[in-house]
Amino acid sequence: LRAEVIANAYLYKAKIEKDTLEIANAYRLFVRAYPYNYTKVIKYSDSIIELTNNAKLKNYPMRGHTYKGLAFYDLEQYDEALNQYLKALRYAQKHKDTSYSIAMRHNIAILKNKLGRTNEALKIYIRNYHFFLTQDTLHKFKDFYIETLSSLAIAYNARKMYDSAYYYSKKGILFCNSQKELYNYDNILLSYGITSYYKEDYQTALDSTSKAVKLMPKNYYFRSTRLGYLYMSKALFKLYQPIKAITYLKKIDSITNTTNYNINCRAAFPLLIEYYKKNGDKVNQLRVMEKLIKLDSISIQKQRKLNNNIIQKYDTAQLIKEKGVLIEEIQNQNKKSSQKLIVLAAFGMLTIFISFFFYHRKKRKQDLLSFEERIAHLTKNAYQNISKAKDIQLSPSLTEEILKKLDDFETKNNFIENNITLAKLAKRFKTNSTYLSKIINTHKKKNFATYVNDLRITYCVQRLKTDKKFRQYSIESIAKEVGFNSIQSFSSTFHKKIGSYPSNFIKDLEK
Repeated sequence: LRAEVIANAYLYKAKIEKDTLEIANAYRLFVRAYPYNYTKVIKYSDSIIELTNNAKLKNYPMRGHTYKGLAFYDLEQYDEALNQYLKALRYAQKHKDTSYSIAMRHNIAILKNKLGRTNEALKIYIRNYHFFLTQDTLHKFKDFYIETLSSLAIAYNARKMYDSAYYYSKKGILFCNSQKELYNYDNILLSYGITSYYKEDYQTALDSTSKAVKLMPKNYYFRSTRLGYLYMSKALFKLYQPIKAITYLKKIDSITNTTNYNINCRAAFPLLIEYYKKNGDKVNQLRVMEKLIKLDSISIQKQRKLNNNIIQKYDTAQLIKEKGVLIEEIQNQNKKSSQKLIVLAAFGMLTIFISFFFYHRKKRKQDLLSFEERIAHLTKNAYQNISKAKDIQLSPSLTEEILKKLDDFETKNNFIENNITLAKLAKRFKTNSTYLSKIINTHKKKNFATYVNDLRITYCVQRLKTDKKFRQYSIESIAKEVGFNSIQSFSSTFHKKIGSYPSNFIKDLEK
């Protein structure tokens, strides 16, 4: 309330002085005063954009588009969030604003992650991370650096590469402690706790997630709070403290509703359903089932433009089926005469829901294709302006151009992407597979597979020699980190090139 009073006074003074920059700054104060009131955030963001759209002011109207994009993201209106991020990115690149360019690339990467395109998202995070490492004045990008470390940890957790997730979350914690910085420290700790859970260090997982939740804003709409409760509960189950574990699941249940539901906290509900089932509490079992069915149906609507292959053990159809059985059992126990009416109502609801579900599944496939095409098209235009090679002949100029792109491919370590293929790389280079293959065979003296694998092994050897923490990774994690999809392929390729298997090579380095 005090913030609103001050913001109003600031806006009043700015309007009297007719100072466009200060009026925009006043609107920004209102946005920051109400971070979770999305109606107000969008309203004042629109005011910023309208006021500064044709004014040449530093950070404007980029801030307006950014705040609006973040609000739409929290509201799970991802398509509109993307539009706002891209508008902010265009302004940032036009005015050569490095900080905003990094921030918008980061936000777009988060959207890619939502689509399940984790490799593409991870590539952007790594690109930003390497940029920070080249800066002499890291404190200038301190917030973005911490945000990137947190996102890297989250992305590697999602890919089950827990050694890498541990490395980046630990790096983030140490950096925050050294800088006495609390920004995003809660999310770094949460990522560290989740990694510790999957590495089966359950006490550390409990300690870290508990500390993270205490540092989070006291607002239950904040999705990370409920994610923290979920992993506190999971850790407590593993530590044989089920009563405490259930209290956190019940907290999630009590504070989750149709307006703040997020798919990340979904796992709490099947655990609660199972708990009530074991304890014979069929009324609460039914209540949570009905709630989850409703939440899932809303989630399907909100995320119809995203990959929706995220509902696992208790999928909606199974829940509806079990719900019908429970209704019947409850009605039998209570000897209510309205049993048939309820079953018919449940069947009717099932019919409507299934029709609704299949209609939106079909539409979601079409929408997803459209959304992915827009991301690919718009971000490509925002990041680069590469003209298509018009000469279909393998001319010296074309050869030179492709060789330069191969040099860039090697310099930026793009070969560590897990699913890189000749066709994908040719498409990226704006050429065809035949030309690219011929140039690699002629100038690199090897075929494409050998060329990429040799680069990966050379990179791996260099990193093993210089990075002690990397040597502590499992062989599987090392393989994935340098681009291989299987340990067998990695080990055989490593042995073929180096003359020693990875495990033996690491032992020799440690001597």
